[in-house]
Amino acid sequence: DVEIFAVGVKDAVRSELEAIATPPTATHVYTVEDFDAFQRISFELTQSIWLRIEQELKSIKVKSLTPPRDLSFAEVTSSSFRVSWSPAAEDAIAYLVNYTVALGGEEFVVSVPAPTTSTVLTNLFPKTTYEVRVVAEYPEGESPPLKGEETTLEVRGAPRNLRVTDETTDSFKVGWTPAPGNVLRYRIAYRPVAGGERKEVTVQGNERATTLYNLFPDTKYHVSGVPEYQSGPGTALNGNGATEEVVGEPKNLRVSEPTTSTAMRLTWDKAPGKVQRYLRNLHSRSAGGDIKEVTVKGDTSTTVLKELDPGTAYTLSVNPLYASGAGTAVTGEGATLQERGSPRDLIIKDITDTTIGTSWTAAPGMVRGYRIAWQSLFDDKTGENHVPGDTTNTVLRNLDPETKYRLSVYANYASGEGDPLSGEATTEASPDGKIVKISEETETTMKATWQPAPGNVLNYRVVYRPRAGGRQIVAKVPPAVTSTVLRRLTPLTTYDISVIPVYKEGDGKTRQGSGTTLSPFNAPRSIKTSEPTRSTFRVTWEPAPGEVKGYKITFHPEGDDGYLGEMMVGPYDSTVVLEELRARTSYKVNVFGVFDDGQSPPLIGHETTTLRDAPRSPIPSSGLDCTTKAQADIVLLVDGSWSIGRPNFKIVRNFISRVVEVFDIGSDRVQIAVSQYSGDPRTEWQLNTHKTKKSLMDAVANLPYKGGNTNTGSALKFILENNFRPGVGMREKARKIAILLTDGKSQDDIVAPSKRYADEGIELYAVGIKNADENELKEIASDPDELYMYNVADFSLLTNIVNDLTENVCNSVKGPGGLNPPSNLVTSEPTPRSFRVTWVPPSQSVERFKVEYYPVAGGRPQEVYVRGTQTTTVLVGLKPETEYYVNVYSVEGNEISEPLAGTETTLPIPSVRNMNLYDIGTTTMRVKW
Repeated sequence: DVEIFAVGVKDAVRSELEAIATPPTATHVYTVEDFDAFQRISFELTQSIWLRIEQELKSIKVKSLTPPRDLSFAEVTSSSFRVSWSPAAEDAIAYLVNYTVALGGEEFVVSVPAPTTSTVLTNLFPKTTYEVRVVAEYPEGESPPLKGEETTLEVRGAPRNLRVTDETTDSFKVGWTPAPGNVLRYRIAYRPVAGGERKEVTVQGNERATTLYNLFPDTKYHVSGVPEYQSGPGTALNGNGATEEVVGEPKNLRVSEPTTSTAMRLTWDKAPGKVQRYLRNLHSRSAGGDIKEVTVKGDTSTTVLKELDPGTAYTLSVNPLYASGAGTAVTGEGATLQERGSPRDLIIKDITDTTIGTSWTAAPGMVRGYRIAWQSLFDDKTGENHVPGDTTNTVLRNLDPETKYRLSVYANYASGEGDPLSGEATTEASPDGKIVKISEETETTMKATWQPAPGNVLNYRVVYRPRAGGRQIVAKVPPAVTSTVLRRLTPLTTYDISVIPVYKEGDGKTRQGSGTTLSPFNAPRSIKTSEPTRSTFRVTWEPAPGEVKGYKITFHPEGDDGYLGEMMVGPYDSTVVLEELRARTSYKVNVFGVFDDGQSPPLIGHETTTLRDAPRSPIPSSGLDCTTKAQADIVLLVDGSWSIGRPNFKIVRNFISRVVEVFDIGSDRVQIAVSQYSGDPRTEWQLNTHKTKKSLMDAVANLPYKGGNTNTGSALKFILENNFRPGVGMREKARKIAILLTDGKSQDDIVAPSKRYADEGIELYAVGIKNADENELKEIASDPDELYMYNVADFSLLTNIVNDLTENVCNSVKGPGGLNPPSNLVTSEPTPRSFRVTWVPPSQSVERFKVEYYPVAGGRPQEVYVRGTQTTTVLVGLKPETEYYVNVYSVEGNEISEPLAGTETTLPIPSVRNMNLYDIGTTTMRVKW
């Protein structure tokens, strides 16, 4: 072989040099920048070449020395083996045995002097492969090595300390101390010492115990445990164990064949195991009773107990006896028989439709209980009750109504039942069965219906007569029929009706009822109660058919007829508010139609008052101030009928306050009178009564509630004759206005009085609430209806019309000759902060104009005044890009016109335009725009 050193100069590629040179490249490849640099590597290159020459000379010399031969291994154990070889040349001084784990690890050396050619390597790891090299030593050096490998055996041994624990009759637990080494499994063998089948189980090598099952009881076993290794079995560990004897208890102890005097038979199921004898104990349960013990053979399971006391209870036990001792006893009870008797004096009481109560005098002797049997005499239904021996009464339940039963009471003894005590009883009719139901009433007939009676009914006898007295009528009805029509009755009369089932043996339970024939007068319909408060609620109904003359309403707390309230309303009224009621109380309401010859049956309703009144929000002020020099006489005609009620009348007062508060009250301005009407109208105050607004507002706040029927026509006539006249404050040149507030249909004519208002030049406003008749309101109000007629569905909705009504009444006060507003509003010249407002003045001259403006989105109104000859102005100081309301008023003295209204929006702030940069330097420039 040729060993190559590679030297690269200047641009030589090192990877090519490494491919050419002999490994290792660290000592065989060199590079220099140019030829002048050879001096730098010459010493290192020369030294490497000389070192390799010395190594080759030494290798040649070693190869000339004779190595040992025929390496072999013997006596292999888990921690040692013997190494042997054939000798080398005669001049060998000694042998070096080098060994190490084949997978890597520390190397060990043993020197063996020549001519010995064998040695034992010790302290080795079990089941481990070792690499062994044997070198012969000569004076000139060491020979080449003789190499080989050997593997130690795995550790094998025996487990120790065999233990047997947890013995039962068919198992015990075997435990041991583990065997050394890597045990794969343990094989546990066992067989009875006295001989028998050998069995074995296998457990994992990491287990330290196992339980042997299905063993023979009371048997000694020989047990051995052998560890198994990968290389084979280890040494066995032997020992002995034994199961326990089977010990138990007999089962199902039974007493049979008791007699009245001396004996009873005792039987049981045998106890498990080898029972030698049974110990039988007998103990009287009475105080001071002796204990008797007798033994019988172990193969016996029955015995007769003799010489016992009659009528006596005994505690019994049977205990198995084994060679190892006593087992567990089974216990029971038994009793000899005693003489039997019967209860006496059967009493039947507390009978209802489904129950019968019974009691009796106790039977003699040791009674364990009573059985009470019952059987229907009408059908095959039967049943029974059971009570303890110290109880002498019971209630039979779930019986059929109106049924005859035979009852039997049996005394129950340990030896059986005595003779029965018997009797008979009949249940009452059921609550529904006692009742005759009345339906389909007319003026002269009614239908009677009842539940069928049980059993073999021959017929039903129907008896009826007027409750107030009169001739009794009797009818017979077939047994299959349970209803009949009673005829030839008197109208509006209450009858008492009885229905008696008739049997062959006699009469059954009577059914009773009552009914009233109809009135010839029809009742109102569809009653409805609503709007409950702490002391009031509303009652509404649909009118009764026919020529009704009015309605009577009675009411009282539920269950308290003594507190009966009553009121009358007219034929056109269909609603009323009941007042002065108790808080949180349920009331019954009756509404009768009243006719010339009598009244109808009642229409009945129910309602419950509340614990407290719900808060009501007052009607807000309109905010209007009716400023005018005009004079006006206003009369308010207020409906105070029962259909309004006090809570709603408070709302009416609040509504009147909101209407009248806008006017300037005085003898030279506006005067207001109020009249209230129902059945008969009355003046609350005249036009000239209140000279100031404060006095008027106080009077409105204290306006009393009148109550009564709704007679609107006579009320309109009343204020024409009593309020619109000079003697009570009416002024000839003042404008005359009437305002009607009503919640119902008028009971009298309204056409003629309404026409008189138009004829006399009085403007008439009509405000209807809730139940008002809209056609009637249009007939009453002045034209047009859009200005003079209002109708709302509820009192709480008056707040929705107060502003419009107040404004229209104010315009009526001002009259057609009032101050006219300007016209033709034009806005122009808008900027971000201003715009111009222009208008056309009214036909008459005015002192000045008021211009009011404020943002549409909300804000405080601002105003400016200009002379009456000026018809334009610029509003300044505004917000950019904002929409404004604008109102322009004509002003003359203290009088102000209606507004001329419009809107305008300011412009947004404009952005910069035409920006130019010039005179630009290194740190400055000029900007213009």
